[in-house]
Amino acid sequence: MKLRFGPLEASWDAPTPSWLAPFVGEGAPSSPAPWPTESDPRALQRALERWVLREAPALGCALVHAAAVSVEGGLGLLCGPPGVGKSTAARRAGPRFLADNAVLVCPESRTGWALPLAGGEGPPEGLDPEGRPVRVLAWLQRAPVPVVEWLRGPPATSLVARACVRPGGPDPSAASRAMITLQFASVVPVCLLGIPDGPGYLPALDEALGLEKHP
Repeated sequence: MKLRFGPLEASWDAPTPSWLAPFVGEGAPSSPAPWPTESDPRALQRALERWVLREAPALGCALVHAAAVSVEGGLGLLCGPPGVGKSTAARRAGPRFLADNAVLVCPESRTGWALPLAGGEGPPEGLDPEGRPVRVLAWLQRAPVPVVEWLRGPPATSLVARACVRPGGPDPSAASRAMITLQFASVVPVCLLGIPDGPGYLPALDEALGLEKHP
């Protein structure tokens, strides 16, 4: 069996969990199994993320630590510091919820693939093998009312760099990751998004994306 996640492929020789089924098909993989058989869904999910992180630079991709919601024409990445409420904000989006932890992005095509959730916690539309266009990277901050502020230049690039995941130890692909991060920062609109409690930020984000002019 072949596990396909965006442009990444690997062999799969274990029973397929339901939450990974949309990504598994017949055919010869391009690389060997990236992890041993895991019985714990969470352990398997962590192994999937490690594999994606390791292999992404060779294909011009980056792993972004982000929740994701569906927006018109694609997906919106919800990034921010630990504890700001990325996962909570995404889950409060109801049927527009796509991911709560990680998204693989390809800057060249500006496509994003929401990583599947162990146990099938996300809605079916979150498990999208074909990917979706990345419309915006929104850096979350707490605010009494929802507000969107578009960023350009170094401030925007800095937030993209903070959102892109890097390995904790030595990284032989460090130079490639840096170039991919800069490429992603050059093509994705970046904004600060103030979020109050609840899903009230979505109309503000939708309105901002619907304007004719933004970075």
